[in-house]
Amino acid sequence: MSCIQPSLYREGGSQMVKVRKLWGLALVATVYMFILVGCDSGGGGSESIVSNYSSAAKASIIPVGDARCSNGGILVETGVDEDGSGLLDVSEIDNAEVVCNGTDGLVGTDGLNGADGADGLNGADGADGADGADGLNGTDGLNGTDGFSAYEIWLNAGNVGSESDFLASLRGADGADGTDGADGADGADGADGITSLIELYDAPVSFCPYGGVEINVGLDFDRDLSLSEVELNQEKYVCNGHDGVDGKSITWLGELPESPGAPVINDAYYNKLLNKSFIWNGLSWDVLVAGFTGMDPEFEDPLEEEPALIPVENRELITSGSVARDADDPSLININISGFIDPDTGLPYEDLTKSNFVVVEDGIVQGFVVEKISESIVTSRADITFIVDTTGSMGGTIDGVKDSIVNFLAYLETQSLDVQVGGVAYADAVVEGVDFSADTSATGSFNAWVDGLSSSYMGYSGGDGPENGLDPIAYAMDNFTYRAGAQKLFVLLTDISLHQTGDGTSYTTWTVDSLVSDKLAGVATVHVVSPDSPYMSTGTADAKDLATKTGGSWVDIYGTSGSGYVDLSTLPIATTIAAGYRITFMTDYTEGDHTVRVVYTVDVKDGEFTLSTTY
Repeated sequence: MSCIQPSLYREGGSQMVKVRKLWGLALVATVYMFILVGCDSGGGGSESIVSNYSSAAKASIIPVGDARCSNGGILVETGVDEDGSGLLDVSEIDNAEVVCNGTDGLVGTDGLNGADGADGLNGADGADGADGADGLNGTDGLNGTDGFSAYEIWLNAGNVGSESDFLASLRGADGADGTDGADGADGADGADGITSLIELYDAPVSFCPYGGVEINVGLDFDRDLSLSEVELNQEKYVCNGHDGVDGKSITWLGELPESPGAPVINDAYYNKLLNKSFIWNGLSWDVLVAGFTGMDPEFEDPLEEEPALIPVENRELITSGSVARDADDPSLININISGFIDPDTGLPYEDLTKSNFVVVEDGIVQGFVVEKISESIVTSRADITFIVDTTGSMGGTIDGVKDSIVNFLAYLETQSLDVQVGGVAYADAVVEGVDFSADTSATGSFNAWVDGLSSSYMGYSGGDGPENGLDPIAYAMDNFTYRAGAQKLFVLLTDISLHQTGDGTSYTTWTVDSLVSDKLAGVATVHVVSPDSPYMSTGTADAKDLATKTGGSWVDIYGTSGSGYVDLSTLPIATTIAAGYRITFMTDYTEGDHTVRVVYTVDVKDGEFTLSTTY
């Protein structure tokens, strides 16, 4: 081929060559450029042209919609690279041709599918589709094997114990106590209380012929530092005695928590707890004057409900008591309680406190104070009745019984007790009753009565075995002169069992249970001296039951000698009296009939008694 001059090759003399596709245009341009730079060094007779310049061409894309080519195309520009830059500069362009794309032809028939290419990489997961409708429920599967309970798991782990032990093991050790919180701010000062005033005046001669002091006590409600008639609460006179040899005035010992030891006559002191002044009269402490400062905080009623009733059969501790108004302050009620006998030891419980008791007046739980009688200024007080079987069967033991009583009276003389004694002789009925006497001496009237007792006393010998020991107790309770606030104690002495209603006789209408329920429960204690295994006929009662049901004690009448003599001082009679307690509360009511209930708990044993009384 010979060298072509730098002009666009024209096919068929046409100015434009339409090519179907743009890639075709590019191919044409490439071929054309090859033609421009190629030289045929062969023959053919053509003349060789020698040039120092290279030809150059450039193609540019014509966009669709251009005025020159509505379907787009290529602009081909050619020329000689005169400056040797390797690029066709504008000044070097010699020729420019436009090659337009033709219009799209008809769509050809699809060719055969080529072989499948290799799988491409997995695309990213698409978004979750909407939930489909629920399918039908499948058939229930078979029940699984029951699992172990927590307790069984605990046992399987090697532990041993009950379910209670398991539950206890779940509780961890107590944590350490937290630190105390900061003290709260002080509360506002309370209103001033009412001042208690004590005014002293010269006693009028009509009250104190030898002169003395009139003491007026009351609350200064109008705060004028003097007592008016309506403010006066108590009026006492301390009179001078007539002049005598070696007279002695009051020796004031000041404020003391309790009565001093070894006092001498006219020693006096003030007890703040009792709010009373006392003077020693040579034998005992007399109240000199009782102050009044309003309600003691201990008397304020606690806001709590009355305890539930303890059934009789569940009462492990049994005792008795008495109730009366306080002699100095009628707003206070005193309950004197016999000492509590420990059923395991037979000895009185010691050192009971307020926490052992609950006091209820007419259904209202009361605030109260409690003191052991033997440790207070209050002398232990008891009314003791001896119930003596004087039937013919007592012929071998009556002298021993009489000696037992006489020696016990001598023992009482040595004790610091305020005691009066009475007695009832009985057979199948009451034979004779002797009301109380405070003279327990060997020459006293009661000692003389005891000395005169005998078997078949006053001609009543009994005769059918059991005797009527219940009616004498009821007789004494109904007819004897008991003192207010005194403990009521019985000592029953017999060699046989007791008649009671239902035993086939008509001697008594009482049973042990009905007598205890109606006359004795919470009111009196019965100590019994009787055989360990008495003769019992159908329906009769063992006298020991009276002791068991009233909190008393029992001793065998035959003892070690078989004579009927028993050392009564070994029974917890005197010790029970001395180990008694006095509870004092402020009544919520005026005078009238009242019910006072005392509930007590000692060493997880408990009991109660109820007193119906008038004050």
